[in-house]
Amino acid sequence: MAFADVWDPAKDNIYPGTVRIDPAYNRARSKLHDLAVIVPAWQPPARPAQLAAPGTIDRVRPKYAVTVGYGDPNRGHRRYATERVVSWNANWLRLVPGSGNSCGGDSGGADLLPGTDTVIALTDLGSCTKDQDTRVDNAAVARFVNSATRLVLRSRAASR
Repeated sequence: MAFADVWDPAKDNIYPGTVRIDPAYNRARSKLHDLAVIVPAWQPPARPAQLAAPGTIDRVRPKYAVTVGYGDPNRGHRRYATERVVSWNANWLRLVPGSGNSCGGDSGGADLLPGTDTVIALTDLGSCTKDQDTRVDNAAVARFVNSATRLVLRSRAASR
């Protein structure tokens, strides 16, 4: 299964995994750190997308991002669209529709650098006409993802 294939939950199996939520996330206090890592309990059949290196957005200054999601209007089916990047700061990437945009049910979906499998942000806050997505190209995200992944894998190895 390639990354760009359409996923149909009626035809595919659901596989177990371990979820780790960023301990710095506090919904009542802030929308920052709204991240989680899912480490599958099986070897995925396709190479996963890669997190952008810290500072990628600031260096590349992308004009567009490819957003991927399973939400409306085609809930349950992976779709993608190109969104136009209008601005960013240290935490957020702000986008408006290009060939389409993310909408309800797309939260957590990847925003990719066009033509790559490099994730620069995750769909977070939006209204189907504009998005404010969480940047993942920073050191704090890299530390969390690497730490959460190591903890899960270490725990699995110890239980065998």
